[in-house]
Amino acid sequence: MKNILFIVISLVILSTETYSQWIQTNVPGGGIITSFACIDSNIFAGTYGAGVFLSTNGGANWIPVNSGLTSLNVPALAANGKNLFASTEMGMFLSTDNGKNWTSIHSWLITNPIFSILASDTNVFVGAVGQGVFLSTNNGTSWTAVDTGLTNSNVRAFAKKDSNLFVGTDGGVFRTTNNGTSWTEVDAGLPNTGITALMTIGSNLCAGTSDGVYISTNNGSTWNASLIEQYTYIDAFAVGFDGIGDTILYAGSNGKDVYKSINNGASWTRVNTGLAAVSIFALMEYGTSLFAGTEVGIFLTNNDGANWYESDCGLSATQVHAFCTKGPNIYAGTLLNGVFTSTNDGSNWTRLNTETTIDNITSLAINDSNIFVGTYGSGLFISTDNGNTWSDHNTWQDGGLKFIYSLAISGSYLFAGTYGGGVLLSTDNGVSWNAANIGLTNMYVWDLTVYNNNIYAGTDSGGVFASNNSGSSWTSLGVVSPNCTVYSIIVCDTNIFVGTQGGGVFLSTNNGTNWNAVNTGLTDLTVYNLAVSGKNIFAGTQLDGVFLSTNNGTSWTSVNAGLANSPVYALMVVDGDLFAGTSSGAGTGSIWKRSLSEMITTGVKDNLIKIPTCFSLEQNYPNPFNPSTAISFSLPLKSFVTLKVFDIMGREVASFINKELSAGNYLQHWSAAKMSSGIYFYRLQAGSFTETKKLVLLK
Repeated sequence: MKNILFIVISLVILSTETYSQWIQTNVPGGGIITSFACIDSNIFAGTYGAGVFLSTNGGANWIPVNSGLTSLNVPALAANGKNLFASTEMGMFLSTDNGKNWTSIHSWLITNPIFSILASDTNVFVGAVGQGVFLSTNNGTSWTAVDTGLTNSNVRAFAKKDSNLFVGTDGGVFRTTNNGTSWTEVDAGLPNTGITALMTIGSNLCAGTSDGVYISTNNGSTWNASLIEQYTYIDAFAVGFDGIGDTILYAGSNGKDVYKSINNGASWTRVNTGLAAVSIFALMEYGTSLFAGTEVGIFLTNNDGANWYESDCGLSATQVHAFCTKGPNIYAGTLLNGVFTSTNDGSNWTRLNTETTIDNITSLAINDSNIFVGTYGSGLFISTDNGNTWSDHNTWQDGGLKFIYSLAISGSYLFAGTYGGGVLLSTDNGVSWNAANIGLTNMYVWDLTVYNNNIYAGTDSGGVFASNNSGSSWTSLGVVSPNCTVYSIIVCDTNIFVGTQGGGVFLSTNNGTNWNAVNTGLTDLTVYNLAVSGKNIFAGTQLDGVFLSTNNGTSWTSVNAGLANSPVYALMVVDGDLFAGTSSGAGTGSIWKRSLSEMITTGVKDNLIKIPTCFSLEQNYPNPFNPSTAISFSLPLKSFVTLKVFDIMGREVASFINKELSAGNYLQHWSAAKMSSGIYFYRLQAGSFTETKKLVLLK
């Protein structure tokens, strides 16, 4: 799980060329790939968080095609003729021009997420979790529920064989021979009825489950085990052909494996060489190529799975949360794509060690011999060979080291700010740890930064602490603002700046005796990170991009020309450029850079963002979360607003807002301490605008 966690990086200022605006670097590709579809020579990839991407050259390059999509979480795609259908978490969309434009074809009969689509002839079937199957015979103009006899409504997959249509549900396999007018359960002898994938191959019907593959040769009347791997969810199938035309069946699992069968499932072989250690969510055969959609991007094989390589140039569906630098190397830590490095100022990026997947990266730190990666939920990873190999170091006895918000290095001391465990200290490069919390009254440490001989800690409820004895004891520097989380700290001479959640930037000029808000010109008061270059302070915000102050925070100017993404999760100054790590909300999130000298000289020319120009509902942050998260939204005009949370069955579990609000940007927090782990949905209604997004509580 990821949180808004950052370390303040040592800043190296040298020289560089000048850019007139932000430019996107040759970003590390990848992201969570949920689905594939193709129309003629056009290949489409659905993603979680970045919408739909298109490749017209066999997967060599990808571009986002999201115009008209109001949600960028796309669990399923399907093509029928020139029609491309996309499901979002709470709505269906149709494109008739290869994704250039999308039109909503959603019915409010369907209120739950759609994870599966089957388009065949004039019929389009969709499976809505908790609501069963819906059918449209007019390309989505109207929809009808077709679930008579369907005793489990959590539909996960479709398959079609001649006049038989099959659905896989959480409670078995069902068949209809009359386009859904009635359904019959067909899973006799199937020991695992939690179906995650379906595929027909010849006369066989294949079912993927949480413990492997089962096959029926008689339309589901009886089943036989084909591939049994306990706790290995089979999430995807594909059918291809080898060089002499023989049929190949592929199965993709959540345990990094792709399996291959050349005898209709009688036996299987793992084919994983070059494939990252990740879950396989989608498979598709295209010509002589097999595409695999994973949690870190798209992989491709042209030799029936013997070798795989990444094929996601331009496909950036990731989030960059942390930076660090060592010599000519820049390192970037991402939400789900691991660690990337660039040796040429961001011109090219390389993923480090695809055999080890490091998720939910919150922070990076580096010393002479080690790279340290802090994660939320998986603890600390260390590389002693520039990222070629990684080892986990999670020896702290109470598990506090599993949830790391921030990392900082001071000499031979390595500090970790944790969720609930305060500050932990290692003097042997992370091999062993001890608590360093004397005087620290808040154990939720979001940020650590080192300046001269002092280390500073920003905490959950607005408190700032300092230690001048390598963490042996801490002194409170006061609370900048009650209930105002401190996300980032920088120190510039005698000035201490902190970026906060909802309170903007605060400044102390007397070592914390007094704190003053310094927000003139800052149009977004949730500041995830701060960076400094000389006397110039930069602030990365949740909704309004990057701001610059050249006068110690007295005033701020937006410096966002060319920057396509918010929020800005990470900032770092290196080689005369400011690097920004962003989310994938517009399908182009990742790493941007801009010349420092250009911003400092001409920053006043960049337009300030004041009133939002359109309605929007942002992805909650963090997500997944435990136990609290933040939901932000924007209103371009005064509107009556409701904001509610629903469980996966569509039941309302929380209601935050039910009143008229003025135009502006808003942030709502939800504490789910009393809720069970699982998937939830939050819905914003503002006037005629409605949008729903998914959030995951992971305890």
